[in-house]
Amino acid sequence: MTSSSRKCFTAPLIALALSLFAAHGALAQGTVITGRVTNEQGAPIGGANVAIPTLGVRAEADSSGNYRLGVPASAAAGQSVTVVTRFIGFAQAQRTVTLAPGSQTVNFSLVADPFNLSAVVVTGVATGTEQRKLPFTVAHVSEEQVTKVPASSPVAALEGKVAGARISLGNGAPGTAPAIRLRGSTNLAIGGSQPLIIVDGVETRSSIADIDGNNIASIEVLKGATASSFYGSNGANGVISITTKRGKDLPEGNVQVISRSEMGQSSIAHWPNFNHATELLLNPDGSVFLDPTGSPVQASDYFDQPYATSGQFAWRSMTYGSSNVDVNTDPFGGGDGFFELMQTPPNMNLATPWYEPTGRDTTLYWRSLPFDPSARGNPLYLLAYDKVTNNRERFLGSVSGRYRPLSWLNFDANYGTDRLNSRLGDYQPKGFLSVGGVPGTGQLDRTNFNNNSWNGQIASTAIGNFLAVNSTTRVAMIYEQLNTNYFRALDTKLNVQNVSSFDAADLSHVGVLSSNTQLERNVNYLADEALVIKDRYILDGMLRRDGSSLFGSNNRYKNFYRISGAWRLSEDFQIPGVQELKLRAGRGTAGLRPSFADQYETYTTSGGQITKNQLGNKDLQPAIATEDEFGINATFASRFNLELVQANRITRGAFLAVPLEIVQSGGFQSQVQNAADISARTTELSLETEVFNRPNMSYSFTLTGDHTKQMIDKLGRAPFRVGGLGQGQDMFYYKAGEPLGIIYGNRWVRNFSELADNPAYATAVASDFSVNRLGYLIKTSTPGTLIKYVNAEGDQHVIGNVNPDYNWGLANNFRFGSFNVYALLDGQHGGNVYNFTKQWMTQDKRMGDADMSNVPQAERVPLTVFTGSLYNGLNASDYFVEDGSYVKLRELSVSYTLGPDAMRIAGINRFANNVKVALIGRNLKTWTKYTGFDPDVTGGGDFNFRVDGFRYPNFRTITGQVELTF
Repeated sequence: MTSSSRKCFTAPLIALALSLFAAHGALAQGTVITGRVTNEQGAPIGGANVAIPTLGVRAEADSSGNYRLGVPASAAAGQSVTVVTRFIGFAQAQRTVTLAPGSQTVNFSLVADPFNLSAVVVTGVATGTEQRKLPFTVAHVSEEQVTKVPASSPVAALEGKVAGARISLGNGAPGTAPAIRLRGSTNLAIGGSQPLIIVDGVETRSSIADIDGNNIASIEVLKGATASSFYGSNGANGVISITTKRGKDLPEGNVQVISRSEMGQSSIAHWPNFNHATELLLNPDGSVFLDPTGSPVQASDYFDQPYATSGQFAWRSMTYGSSNVDVNTDPFGGGDGFFELMQTPPNMNLATPWYEPTGRDTTLYWRSLPFDPSARGNPLYLLAYDKVTNNRERFLGSVSGRYRPLSWLNFDANYGTDRLNSRLGDYQPKGFLSVGGVPGTGQLDRTNFNNNSWNGQIASTAIGNFLAVNSTTRVAMIYEQLNTNYFRALDTKLNVQNVSSFDAADLSHVGVLSSNTQLERNVNYLADEALVIKDRYILDGMLRRDGSSLFGSNNRYKNFYRISGAWRLSEDFQIPGVQELKLRAGRGTAGLRPSFADQYETYTTSGGQITKNQLGNKDLQPAIATEDEFGINATFASRFNLELVQANRITRGAFLAVPLEIVQSGGFQSQVQNAADISARTTELSLETEVFNRPNMSYSFTLTGDHTKQMIDKLGRAPFRVGGLGQGQDMFYYKAGEPLGIIYGNRWVRNFSELADNPAYATAVASDFSVNRLGYLIKTSTPGTLIKYVNAEGDQHVIGNVNPDYNWGLANNFRFGSFNVYALLDGQHGGNVYNFTKQWMTQDKRMGDADMSNVPQAERVPLTVFTGSLYNGLNASDYFVEDGSYVKLRELSVSYTLGPDAMRIAGINRFANNVKVALIGRNLKTWTKYTGFDPDVTGGGDFNFRVDGFRYPNFRTITGQVELTF
């Protein structure tokens, strides 16, 4: 009885406890929101992002479009929240939901947004902001645009796709970083307009060419100081922010592997014209005739003796004799090796140029060449025996964290680092032949370079809503540090054969022994406030204060600001046929930091003597670029998206090395000062058009265009020629009141009236002169000499202007079923290129214009016109200034994506989710009047100096690609 009573008493207690526990669980139960994300046709959108921003809760839709959001019980207390979903290519959708314990269902049907106006921008803003709500210009390039034709680097993928951005791979050598300029120049330094490049939050300080162009998720471009003021003293040249693929858009728990294989061939699309004739007497077999002393005999005053077209002495271009050595076999030959091959005598086999099988030609590619007009020797000897090594190790990494103590407040921190270790070596063994064919003592050259940078940020962001005002406030502290170490040693005498170590060197022949260590620190503070009122009036204000060890000790800190606003008229007025209309304006300031040594005194040491060089400047401060930007954004007729921008910028206090009076400066020769002002006015146009979009066929295109006018407004020194581009390439002149990019040099007289401007020809008689085949005036009795134009100003004149009238790009995308055709054309109209390569080739007797073999005798131009007058000691002349206009078919892709049925029939569906095959072309065709390899060139990586001076040409490539997704 006792046992039975206990059982009856215990059971109700257990039932009561379970019911109380269940009741407590019900009271503490959170909310689960589930649903499905589809397009307008009801198809699932896998990977769509679904979130409750105010609670920091997010989820990804799976491949069936289903999602699940869990809200903790503490937040599910009857409050109303907004559930937001977005996906690339669709307009954002949102629903207001009242949270309650238990489960709720919220489905979304997303409307196509072909122009990505709802795409979120994260660069230069306080927090992620939709494109339609930006009060300034931020260009966005999506993964789809980048991966159509994978580029050699992420920045190269911007060519022709962003208005106001000029990108040029003017040097096609492997590993070369592209030249970049956004909205004109901000300073006078060669190559000084490169923007700040950020990769996954890491400020890069080394070549962008190391980054894989296939690994890009998106690129955002801040082209002017209005947007880039967010980056203070490092933002005047603009900012390019690159986000790499990290799998963040995959549904939770999924792993995706993409395998891409590409194979094809490269070739040069356009060759310059070469000389096929010589002035020397040739034997019947095409060899050079020699007199009894072994010297060649000049047969003519013209290049009119054709080289043989067959046999061992036949004229050849860039492949040599029976050895068939190709110019691309050595990756370190670069531009110098390539052009030396062009300049060598064209009628000999460079593998065995002397035809002495028991003499000099027992050594393959003997260094000296017979009848070498420029005495540069055999370039294949260098490629074969000069051992060059280049080892690079690069690491980029970042980590970030976020803490949200309140629904409206979060704290975040991030750290990023970019580390480069580079080791270069050049070894010429003992006995290495000189250009004259004499065995030398050899040499060993070693360079080590380390570049370690890191940047970190601590920030707080508050997001609040009051009535119809959405407010975002962000404050941050940013720290940047850069350490560089450089060491080089060169010894010009080796004691031991075939030992590439300094142990084998004679230390009494050390040619170079130098080292350098630099430390740069920057501490920056930022506050930004963004207001969106009624979703139509947008205001943004920012203040930033930068401190840098690069500034002079009397000016360690500098302030920067931004104020911008936008009005979305289409939210206030219903305009027929207009879906979005936004007017915006803004002003911002951003800076340029001086180079490391600019603020210090510098000295030069030579032969044990110390010479004063640069006077220090404690007052040096960053150059300040102030920009006013005005823009219109309009989406209309449901198929056009237009952006029109006018940006006016002036950079005050640009850096300039000012010559000093040695007596007054205490012996110093110059000082870097904030002594120049430079202005740039840029007009940009971008038009996206969806011509038609049907279920099985679509066609769209994007047209971009821009025009920039830039001027030197102030120059705190006398006008001067710009050096540093290379031998003979100082044809550019800096002068206040003139545009950047003006070419100065000699003009050749073209008519008798021009000749009369020269007092030295005051008594000249017109009948004594005539115009030759090239269009220049000559004295008939001395046809081998041209006449320089001279007037009261002398013999130096403006002979060209590199600035184009406008640049443009046209990207086309056509889809039919599973086929897709993508083509990018771009080009420029106007602007000159100086063909320095062609001028140099006059002394090598290889310039095609000099070939007189098929010219009537009476019209032939003497060879001295080319080797003497036009060569001109490599001083610039108008003969080599050419029109740089071009239209280029830069990218072409024809691809086919296998459908499920085709994959099933082929049995591929067992291991792959997606298969795409493509035929890809790059630099396929260029339409131009330019006579060099390619008019798309820069000198020193700078668009202000368009000099074609031995730039390694860009190759045309055609490849086949197979892409598998697992």
